[in-house]
Amino acid sequence: MDAGNIIRKLRVQNGYTQQHVADLLRVSRNAYMAWENNQVELTLSRLRSLCEVYQISILDFFQANEMQPPPTKLPAIAGAISFRDQLLDKLAVMKEQNSRIIKMNNKLIRVIRSAAK
Repeated sequence: MDAGNIIRKLRVQNGYTQQHVADLLRVSRNAYMAWENNQVELTLSRLRSLCEVYQISILDFFQANEMQPPPTKLPAIAGAISFRDQLLDKLAVMKEQNSRIIKMNNKLIRVIRSAAK
């Protein structure tokens, strides 16, 4: 399935008119129609905007519609996924550190309270 048909399918599934989607994207209806009719190449920026309208990820856009991203885009997507995984790992470490600090603070509070009695 080509990008235009996918875009049309998403629009229809969400019950939107072409004008409504065009308004959400701040483009003319003719510009939006050109995307649906594959008259204009769908850029990554346009794809991001469409995914925001339909509240789906770019990967969901490709996977849900059995369409593969262009090969030239794969390294960028893989890099973004790798970056996301690195951030999640750092977040997990920070969460663990914060948990330890909270436990130490609670222990210190108990010690101070018992000393004050």
